[in-house]
Amino acid sequence: MQTYYLSNNGNDKNTGLSPDAPYKSIERINSLDIKPGDRILLKRGDKFTGSILVKTSGTKEIPIIISSWGEGNRPVLSGSTPVTAKGSKGASVYRCGIGKPVKQVFINDHWLDLARYPSKGFFGIDGGDKKSLKDRELLLQDVDCTGATARIRAVNWQYEIARVAKHEGDTLIFEKNMIYRCQKDYGYFLDNKLEFMTEPGEWYYDDQRSGLYFIPPEGIEVKKMSVEACIIDAGIQITNANHIIIEGIRFEKFFLAGILGQSGSSNIRINGCEFNKIHQDGISLESGTSHYIISNNDISDIKGRGIACLDTHDSVIRHNQVKRVGLFPGYGYDGVNNGTGIAILKTELVYSISENTLKALEGQIPHELSSQLKECLNIPFADEKFLIAHLEECLSGPELKPYIAKVAKQVRNELGDVSYKSENNYIGYNKVEKTGLHGIRLDGKNHLCEYNTVRDSLLYMNDGSSIYSWAQNYDYSTGTVIRRNIIQNSIGNVVATPDFHRFAHGIYIDNKCTGFTVADNIITGTTWGILVNDEARDHTITGNIVFDNDIGLAFSEYFMPGTLRGCKASGNILFARFRNQRAMFIESRISPDFDPVMTDHNFYGSSYYTFPIKKLTFRGKHRIWEEFDLESWQEESGKDMNSLSFAPPDPEARPRSSYMIINDSLETRIFPIDNTIRDHYDIYGKKSGDEVKLEAHTAVIIVED
Repeated sequence: MQTYYLSNNGNDKNTGLSPDAPYKSIERINSLDIKPGDRILLKRGDKFTGSILVKTSGTKEIPIIISSWGEGNRPVLSGSTPVTAKGSKGASVYRCGIGKPVKQVFINDHWLDLARYPSKGFFGIDGGDKKSLKDRELLLQDVDCTGATARIRAVNWQYEIARVAKHEGDTLIFEKNMIYRCQKDYGYFLDNKLEFMTEPGEWYYDDQRSGLYFIPPEGIEVKKMSVEACIIDAGIQITNANHIIIEGIRFEKFFLAGILGQSGSSNIRINGCEFNKIHQDGISLESGTSHYIISNNDISDIKGRGIACLDTHDSVIRHNQVKRVGLFPGYGYDGVNNGTGIAILKTELVYSISENTLKALEGQIPHELSSQLKECLNIPFADEKFLIAHLEECLSGPELKPYIAKVAKQVRNELGDVSYKSENNYIGYNKVEKTGLHGIRLDGKNHLCEYNTVRDSLLYMNDGSSIYSWAQNYDYSTGTVIRRNIIQNSIGNVVATPDFHRFAHGIYIDNKCTGFTVADNIITGTTWGILVNDEARDHTITGNIVFDNDIGLAFSEYFMPGTLRGCKASGNILFARFRNQRAMFIESRISPDFDPVMTDHNFYGSSYYTFPIKKLTFRGKHRIWEEFDLESWQEESGKDMNSLSFAPPDPEARPRSSYMIINDSLETRIFPIDNTIRDHYDIYGKKSGDEVKLEAHTAVIIVED
């Protein structure tokens, strides 16, 4: 077993076996024949540019260790290299010669923007489809956008990135089909052409001339300008290796990830590291990884995702700080889940009609339908419902409509043979703050998500949640437990969309998820505190405190009648703080009767309004809105016979103010209550003393007289 030392003052001709004779470069480390029990130590306070390639394994008893030595701050492993800039004609544009493709640029440790058009804001889409975009404003501009990259707000929850193959008048034609489509009144912008570089703080890399061009940000003194170009994808890349420990290193300014765990890697421990200013992911685990322990890390300022685990099983993610993730709309990870703090993912299969589909359907569908389906060949769709909607829109002839379900079933069967494993992962005691999309996403089976604090989610996206799960089929996301988490402030952002409603939820159990337990969570400051969506079923929701949300608990059916069912909700405190809020909402936009949940032993509260429960059904082409106090709800539904409520006796009664005290620490704490001006009560009418004692990750609602 050997220990190898690395220092900026070293020399690759040294032995590398002592602090007095260290190596200098990452390349020298990669040339070594590393064996079980070997240690690679980077000197504290030093900065190294490169990517450590881990291709050999340790053992359980003697793992391979990558860590630090010496005194001072954590050693820095960087994906960027310093470059020397020279002024060009006009003095405002600078050029750097560099032999490798540039992926990001930093000046004085701050990100520069890839040259974009328009420099700020968005153009509006007038029309288009999956392969093209129309915008009349392009006719007014003397700019050829061929070769540019389009960054498109395709739907509320995702940007899509498409390279422009051709620009014809008001139309941009893409190299490949999008997953979604260009929709009228959504926004987009273009980047990555030298002609777009017009404003301070923008850059462009010219492949043919191996030149980096940029305009310094305003207020930067040129003589003190430190320029770095990102040229490396990952800081540590683990390939088919196991029993590795990585600890005490700072990763910064990489393109794909600080640490990239590839298929076949397992039993990896990542502890006490920092990840900062990375384009895609702080830590990325690809399909076929398992038994990772990711703990006590600080992950911040990531354009894509903090921790992303695709088809990973039996891994642990605990006690990490994840903040400022996904705050650069259109950048980061190219696809769904961009902007997520911790993403536990299962491969999302793309639905499309292939030649094999048509061959399998021969003799089962009319010839006319087969001919029309050829126009739909190989067009990608994110989910079965998008495929069905497309077929309903494009097929001509009412006699063909009944065959749509058969076509969709065939496509679904073709995907059924593809199996990926995202199971038994633990996500606990993390703090996730300021994310563009979800705080935590949990796809797959039997995960445990507990004692996390998630704040300020959905800062740049919409129709998501602080903790979110989705499923592509009923065997996709099942059996997960979400408990004892604190969720505060899901915001929602509709910029570059035609929408004006924010949909930013606390815990969102989406399509086809089954058998979840949502227990003892604290949720405040969201659109819908807990949402169980269309096609989700058999969930247990118990012991949650849901306060000051537009809706406390919601069940929503809108596409597939009868598929949202079998849920139980008991022991929850659902409290509406203001007049426009409701404690519970049960809605179907398609059915005359909708009964998705058994409810009992709950507490329905409202400081301002008599009727905390709301229901929507669809009868005879009419939407029927109903509002209930607890007594009328019991009479109407036959449920909640053991439940309690707090609400004004009539809508004109004087409202009472309320607030919630949260203990977000991991120990019991005492909180003072000031009764000198107003008396304070709990929701059951008991007068409060001068203090309240709260266990870890618990809360209490206080009502003022």
